[in-house]
Parts: sequence; C-alpha cells; structure tokens
Amino acid sequence: QMTLPVQPDMELSQSETRPTASPSVMLPPPMVEASRSADIDHLVAALATAQGQIGDIPRNRTVTVTPRSGGQSYQFKYATLSAIIDAIKKPLSENGLAYTQIISHDAEGGYYVLTTTLHCGNQFIASKVPLIAEGGSNQQFGSALTYMKRYTLAALLGIAADEDDDGNAADGNAIT
Repeated sequence: QMTLPVQPDMELSQSETRPTASPSVMLPPPMVEASRSADIDHLVAALATAQGQIGDIPRNRTVTVTPRSGGQSYQFKYATLSAIIDAIKKPLSENGLAYTQIISHDAEGGYYVLTTTLHCGNQFIASKVPLIAEGGSNQQFGSALTYMKRYTLAALLGIAADEDDDGNAADGNAIT
C-alpha cells in the first residue's frame, strides 16, 4: 500500500478566528459526506435515458495476467478509461448529466477518488473509493488512479466495461 504524507487541503489565515493548521493540528479537508442529494428523481430519470443511449462499450484492451501465486495465466478484455469516456460523453451531456472525479486525501484513509454524477438542479450521487497502490512511485500511483477511476465511473453510471469472470481470477482460480 502506498503511503504518502498527508497535507491539509488548505490552511486558514492568521486573520481568521480559528488557528492556522500546523503539523500537530490537522484540519479535515472539505469533502462530500453524503453519497447522494436528498432528491435524485430527475437525476435517475436522466441517467436511465443516458444508459439506454450508451449501448455496449467496446472492450478495446486485452491483457494476459500471470498470477503471483503461480498457476496458469489468463486473459480478459476491458474498456479503457478513454473508451468509457468516449462512449458516455454525448449521452450524459444530452441528458443534462455530468461527472467529476476528484483526487483527494484525508488523515485516516489516505488518498481516494471521489466520483460524482451531477444533474442540473443540484441533484447528485457520489462514490468515495480509496486508492491502494503498491510501491511508492508516481507511475504506480497513476496506474492505481486510472484503475479506480475506470471502475468507479462504470459502477456509478451502471455500465459494464469488463468481461465478467464471476470472481474466479480474484480467487486465484484457473479460468478456461
């Protein structure tokens, strides 16, 4: 798991009524606590229409995985983040929907991706997912980031971007 120093998102100025953040006192970053707005009826209707317009997303990447524990290698196909974005951009826009994917951090959980689907009229649904990266390089962090952005965006929009292996690869089972 990647461990990086946590910095507050912002420091308060000396002129404000609360003290400036210091290494011993960390102020929590502003974040969306709720996973949805109180009302989501218009968002759900717009999302349902957009989902009908999105159709199948081409799984444009094939990878071969060799399990760390040994055993037989296996292949699967998935849609890259750019293929997902290409497929969803127009249907979302035509239905008054947008999404954001913000990278942030907190003192307890480390780095995370906050993916939010928004609809005009202040309706939203959101998903906060931790970033777990092995090693400490920027490339490893970037790889974990792209992976989580792809999965959370597909999940939040209710679209399929991967072949389903029924969890067998995650369990280390041979897939034939």
